[in-house]
Amino acid sequence: GTARDLVAESPGPSIMIGILALLIVLVVGGLFDETSLSLHPFYRRRLASAFATRAVSLPGATETPPGKGPEPTLVSVPYHPRELTPLSRYARPARSVGKFPEFIFGAAANLTGQDRTPPGLNAVSFTMSADWVGGPDVGWVRTKTLEEGSPARIRRDVTVQAAVAISGAAIASAMGRFSAWYQIVLAVSGARLGTWLPNPVFLGAMGAAQEKVQEKANDKAHIRDWTLPGLPGIRRGTYLLRELFNIHPQEERLLQVTDGGHYENLGIVELLRRRCTEIYCIDGGGDTPPTAPGLASAIALAETELGVTIVLHDPFAAEPGAGRPLTQNSGLASLNSTLTREPVLTGTIQYPAASGLPKDARTGVIYVAKALLWPNMSYPLLSYAARHSIFPHDSTGDQWFSDDQFTAYTQLGRELGEVVKRVRDRPVTTPDGRPAQASVRAQLAFEEAAASGDGSR
Repeated sequence: GTARDLVAESPGPSIMIGILALLIVLVVGGLFDETSLSLHPFYRRRLASAFATRAVSLPGATETPPGKGPEPTLVSVPYHPRELTPLSRYARPARSVGKFPEFIFGAAANLTGQDRTPPGLNAVSFTMSADWVGGPDVGWVRTKTLEEGSPARIRRDVTVQAAVAISGAAIASAMGRFSAWYQIVLAVSGARLGTWLPNPVFLGAMGAAQEKVQEKANDKAHIRDWTLPGLPGIRRGTYLLRELFNIHPQEERLLQVTDGGHYENLGIVELLRRRCTEIYCIDGGGDTPPTAPGLASAIALAETELGVTIVLHDPFAAEPGAGRPLTQNSGLASLNSTLTREPVLTGTIQYPAASGLPKDARTGVIYVAKALLWPNMSYPLLSYAARHSIFPHDSTGDQWFSDDQFTAYTQLGRELGEVVKRVRDRPVTTPDGRPAQASVRAQLAFEEAAASGDGSR
């Protein structure tokens, strides 16, 4: 239409279309929340509908020996779609559960300029848990404080369901180490994930300013510094412009938070930051065989940022093609090039003196289970893999798994867990069959640390 108008030397209609488009952008950007117009709310609801369930006890559903009353049975019941799941409450286990690991959602905060990140990374660690939200480069804020200080629309993203979606927000307008030209297309089209969350640094400055004002006002809490900007109630079009031009200063009120994989995809570095001495990693990443770039990147980042070294005992055990081939006359022989000797890698963790751990508690052990194929996995999974060449590397972009797909991945997770347990309970050996002394020392050091209370699991 513009071309025809120019040929006819009548730019009027094109100018009108341009003005109309500009007005639409201004209205949408001024009245609507930028995150609400993206795929984030859909992704959040989609994940919750599939995985947000709670255990409910049904009385009298289990058979019991004679003379005893019926015992309750636990069943899985979905959350109500409108049920909010605030991190400070839902991210911690119920008291009735007893001992249970602290749950930490790994994400990435995007920062550009100011030389805050190494060239090509453009993202720093950002974690969300029941007690703290933030990271070493942007500071931390208590989760309860963040929930209470956030406007209603932002508070929706300080929940467990949102944290799950954020930690897996791979398709975003800012992707840290995976930045690419098409991020602009994602920003403009709305086909993006991730969200904008309050910056812990800004919240700290805001809190400090309020305290000073209250002191000057003789502790009159109702007096507030009117010159201090608060958190925005709506993430307007200015945040879309920041996404378009990749502008993410450290001091801004809100940070764009996306997939933890834009910083480190496996979460290993965050566990090492917390000085864990026994780590289990279930790697469902889409690494392209025959290498494991995600694990290699995590090991390198751990040494660079924390001074922690990880030495793998047999790094080639999980290489496709290293497994025992199936019989050639079998219909599954086509899988031979994809079979690994074992899908679990083990390694020794060595913490530096700067970690603050006692000298006899600086050694740990790591188990990395990768979503791969191996000869001893169940026949139904091998059969499924023979019929679906992409398994087990389906993209998370596929949000409409069939029943067969969902069943296959669920069973793969169960069998990987069994392999991890078996590997953990056996002595680790080197490729030539000799005991891996480093691993033995690591296990003994861990047990001693656990017994003395110096180490953390």
